[in-house]
Amino acid sequence: MNRRIRSFLNDKLQFIALYKLQILQSIVLYVLLLKLFIFSVGHLYDGQAWKALMPGEKFGIPELERKVFGMYPTTESGWDGQFYYYESNDLLGRTDAPSKMDVPQYRYRRIGVPVAAKIISLLQGKLIVSPITFFKTQIFLTCLGFFILLIWLKDYHISGFWAYTWVISSGVITCLRHGLPDPVSDSFLIISLFCIIRKKLFFYLITSLFLSIIREVYIVLPVGVFIFTLLRVIDWKHDISPEPMNNNLSKAWILLFEKYFSSFYLIKSFFRKLRFSIYLIFKRVRDFRVIFLMFIPILFFIAWHLYIYFYIPKAGAADITILKPFEAAIKAIQKSINDRSKDTMLVVSSFLILLSILLISFKNIFRHPVMWVVLGYGIIVSLLGDMVWSDFGAYTKTVSPFLACLVFMLPFEKSFIIRLLLLFNVYSSLGRF
Repeated sequence: MNRRIRSFLNDKLQFIALYKLQILQSIVLYVLLLKLFIFSVGHLYDGQAWKALMPGEKFGIPELERKVFGMYPTTESGWDGQFYYYESNDLLGRTDAPSKMDVPQYRYRRIGVPVAAKIISLLQGKLIVSPITFFKTQIFLTCLGFFILLIWLKDYHISGFWAYTWVISSGVITCLRHGLPDPVSDSFLIISLFCIIRKKLFFYLITSLFLSIIREVYIVLPVGVFIFTLLRVIDWKHDISPEPMNNNLSKAWILLFEKYFSSFYLIKSFFRKLRFSIYLIFKRVRDFRVIFLMFIPILFFIAWHLYIYFYIPKAGAADITILKPFEAAIKAIQKSINDRSKDTMLVVSSFLILLSILLISFKNIFRHPVMWVVLGYGIIVSLLGDMVWSDFGAYTKTVSPFLACLVFMLPFEKSFIIRLLLLFNVYSSLGRF
């Protein structure tokens, strides 16, 4: 046992020695973002952190927050951050918090950040989550993803500078300033992708579970990973580090595609050789425990949504419009140009980021199965309507995960245009503020 402890401590010391600069950068970023937030609260919100949540008169304030923190409406409708903060003090929706939300069932699908804030608050010995703890939790979890991104880039000898193009983007900063969960979902997406490629099964289970309850659309990742694990396309027993996406893997994917998906093969011997029956699939699986573990995030997601359906009040409806690909984005660009808006560069940058992630993920679709998931999510976003492209806060936070993915893809995407686009987005974001 002592030998195991010594070996564990030695491994951790080696890790710290190897990534000491990345650890320092992440700590400095956390302190800097926190200080900037406190500074903005002092100058814009009279030193009251809860005012940054922009609570609205239209929906009202839950009794607990009103009595304990003296919260009162500061805007007419407010913004989404107010609802997620209310959730942190009513995780199961058993008090009056759901009655103070626009669409309670929709909001409770995104319970991940409130749960994390509650855990951190309890670790501090506090039963009630304060607004500042809520904001600190978001900043900390965002910096955690930034740290993993720095590690990823270092292992491929790429400058950590590119990680900053995500974390200082308009979408991330705006959301952190007003308590929206999107930067945390970006962070957990980065960590989940890292864990998949590096075969960190335990950490993947935790991050993917939280990811799917931070933003429900990210359930596509656990579902995709479960299917690819079931088909043994993803092998969790062999680490691929630090070059997971090489030519050999690409060739293997192409051979797999040609073998199982060519039209000639499907016509000639679909039922005989394709082996897509449940019996034959499970016969090929060697470790049923891994399959079961891969299903845990999906099972939790289903269980939580069933709880929401039966126990969270039904009120309102999320306004989601499906259009032709890029239709809403192109209209937003045209409107911004016609109005000579200061957000023109930002909306153009957001559109180019979405377009780039679709092209790059399609180009590299045989390098690693997670590219299928990224491509699928990108297609979904390209179909969304005015809800996504109505204002700078909406589209910048929507494309923020794609921005993070672009940085994550730098080790195997050498195009100078991608790096130029990342810089253009930073310039557009800084120009907005």
